[in-house]
Amino acid sequence: MVDPKHGKKPAQSPGRRLCGAVAHTLGRAILAGDYVPGDALPGELGFAGSLGVSRGAYREAVQALIAKGLVESRPKSGTRVLPRHRWNLLDSDVLA
Repeated sequence: MVDPKHGKKPAQSPGRRLCGAVAHTLGRAILAGDYVPGDALPGELGFAGSLGVSRGAYREAVQALIAKGLVESRPKSGTRVLPRHRWNLLDSDVLA
């Protein structure tokens, strides 16, 4: 599985689920500013393919990011990065 923006594999510790690794990779890219608020993440099929994961794993990762307030997903407009004031800054993963 390779990060499409940087060509790097996501950090994956033993026991870490695949969707967790994908969420970690996407979350780090958002927090690093690779995707700024208002940016749409690439389509599910292409993004999952470029990461080398199933669509299901990608969807679970996006759901984790939605729960952290980093992105929102809407029909016809896709998955977009939310403004920083909407992020759950008290979430341990976001803090890290």
